[in-house]
Amino acid sequence: TTRIQNAAREPEMPALADLLNAMGARVSGAGTSEIVIEGGAPLRPAAGTVIPDRIEAGTFMVGAALTSGDVTVTGCMPAHLTALIAKLRETGAEVTRGEDWVRVVGAARPRAVQVTTDFFPGFPTDLQAQMMALASVSEGTSVITEQIYADRFTHVAELTRLGAKITLDQNVAVVEGQPSLSGARVMA
Repeated sequence: TTRIQNAAREPEMPALADLLNAMGARVSGAGTSEIVIEGGAPLRPAAGTVIPDRIEAGTFMVGAALTSGDVTVTGCMPAHLTALIAKLRETGAEVTRGEDWVRVVGAARPRAVQVTTDFFPGFPTDLQAQMMALASVSEGTSVITEQIYADRFTHVAELTRLGAKITLDQNVAVVEGQPSLSGARVMA
């Protein structure tokens, strides 16, 4: 028996456990902070479906808000995007959703927002950089607190080359929104 404590709780964990169980594994607790794996069962082939990528969907959603655009993301799981949807609405974006789609209509100029990354179902650390780009052109001052991945702020130097006004203090970024950014050489 293997116990994984403080396990990731993102939706990808239960999806993987479901596939492994269909293959004959005995995995329980996926999606909680403790996963238990009972070893010894031989695995066999099984069919599975990969769940939609919530970070990819979220990136398009933030892109709509960032550009005052109108984007409908289809084939996604809105239930996996609730923290992002709430934050986009705070920026003034109009967000509507269905069973497997989300539409985002960005405001003429987004409002500043407070974002704190957290474990699922909280705000995903993998969407923090996208929200910082949005905050860079928002009206007002945003505060972004990174609680998951300490080195997630490596994009700050690149955003400042584009004209963003960002002050870092440990795991907190204060972003003073600018009317616009401008082109510059950046590293990715």
